[in-house]
Amino acid sequence: MYKFEIIITPNEKGGYYARIPDIPSIFTGGISEEGALKNAREAIDEYIRICKEEGLPVPEPKDYSGKFNVRIPKTLHRVLAEKAEEEGVSLNQLVVSFLSLCSRSPVFQENPPKRRGKRKRKEPFLIG
Repeated sequence: MYKFEIIITPNEKGGYYARIPDIPSIFTGGISEEGALKNAREAIDEYIRICKEEGLPVPEPKDYSGKFNVRIPKTLHRVLAEKAEEEGVSLNQLVVSFLSLCSRSPVFQENPPKRRGKRKRKEPFLIG
């Protein structure tokens, strides 16, 4: 049994898009959210069937545990710990709060503002 994340987003012209981040070649949708979800599930089933028929590997769904380790300079650790104490929250709560605020930045949105210069734009990480 595979459990792939399905992201449903409204289409400006009506209906809904459905995409599966772990299988980027699937992009479908529907008139309603339910229809888009149904079509996405059917597309996943068909994709898996074809992979198995042709002896191709089926991608493993990514599992996000909600935990990751970050090494930071001691001085930054001190500043963050002091701020957490000042606010009366744990260091973990403070960092989660900061990351949540940052994730709302245009850099993380689907259509970030255009950058000047010739830097390549990477695909944004979307939380859906």
